[in-house]
Amino acid sequence: MKEFGKRAKREYSEEIKTTASEATIHYKHAFLILRLGLGLLFFWFGIDKLIHPANWQQFIPSFLAFISNEMILLAQGIIETTLGLLLLAGKFIRIAAFFTAIIFALMIFMFFMQGNINGTIVHIALISLSMALLLASDTK
Repeated sequence: MKEFGKRAKREYSEEIKTTASEATIHYKHAFLILRLGLGLLFFWFGIDKLIHPANWQQFIPSFLAFISNEMILLAQGIIETTLGLLLLAGKFIRIAAFFTAIIFALMIFMFFMQGNINGTIVHIALISLSMALLLASDTK
């Protein structure tokens, strides 16, 4: 009877270890997908702002009229492209995730002030992805 109890305990222990290692693997894959998805998003739109700035001028809020649209889009394009590259490369993930969250927070404010509820909701979803990446990343 004791042998049965030891064997059951050993099998249960092995099952727990297997489940924990599978969860770790799924977590790593989810983290990778999240990092690459946000990286691609920022890289793509950053490059587009640099190549086609005229397509983005309509999104510049009027309270920034004292800065030229070209300068705003150049700076935004460079920042977004850099953040995208950092996330795609897996470098400085926490810092990049922090700044992507800041950008999404600014976008939420801008869309909300324009009365664009769809843009606001979309960027609330996107900031949640940035925050998840920020919280799930290690100190890289």
